[in-house]
Amino acid sequence: MILRHDLPDLAGVILAHAEDHPSLREALCDYELARASEDDETLNAEIRAEWAEIRKELVGELERHARRLTGHQNQQRTLE
Repeated sequence: MILRHDLPDLAGVILAHAEDHPSLREALCDYELARASEDDETLNAEIRAEWAEIRKELVGELERHARRLTGHQNQQRTLE
């Protein structure tokens, strides 16, 4: 799963808690859709770039959820 690449320190927390937290589960599903769409070569480059931006936003949302669950709220990383 690519989530381990985007959030290596928090992927385990996210996956472990997704079943019990509907908003986290929804963000994870949206992330997976964005990631798949970003990699979909049947879509034109502009659309894939939009999906890449959406994925980055979702990574931030997933990170905020995970930080709340672990109590580390002020330590966010930046995706390039």
